[in-house]
Amino acid sequence: MRSLHLTSLNASRIRIAYEKYNAGSKSRSKKNIALPDPKQMAKLEHILFLPRFGGKGRCFRIVMGAHLKNLVRDDTRCLADLIDAYCKEKYLMGVKGTKILVCLMSGIDEASLLKAYVHALALQTALTKHPRATAGAQKASEDKARVWMSKNWVHFHAMLRDSGWDLK
Repeated sequence: MRSLHLTSLNASRIRIAYEKYNAGSKSRSKKNIALPDPKQMAKLEHILFLPRFGGKGRCFRIVMGAHLKNLVRDDTRCLADLIDAYCKEKYLMGVKGTKILVCLMSGIDEASLLKAYVHALALQTALTKHPRATAGAQKASEDKARVWMSKNWVHFHAMLRDSGWDLK
């Protein structure tokens, strides 16, 4: 049986690569982590690209391209805090209920879009580890996701590129 080996990334492939990266970084040094290449990914991904929810704890859905008004409502303090937190990025991100809302800058480039989605995955991972939905737990999760991005993003991105993914 033959399978199609696509070199473009979609949400399902990014999630699989992110999970493989995290699993590998827990068990080995970063230098020995191997991300699936397009041929290996074809064997790992689900043909229907159905989102996977579940597991323990709360489930958070990532909403890319959310409108800014849904993220901040009428809270100018919240907007100022978001701008401070994401001043170097081309996106803003926050949690409303069980949704991770990602607001994208107009004309965002593909590399920044990929970074925004991976950041949302890091936040989703951190949030699902907190059993209670408190403001303190949410803030700690947001901080943990930012730390993950600052420590891992450059390496993760380089590994995707080195594994044969078309990152343009």
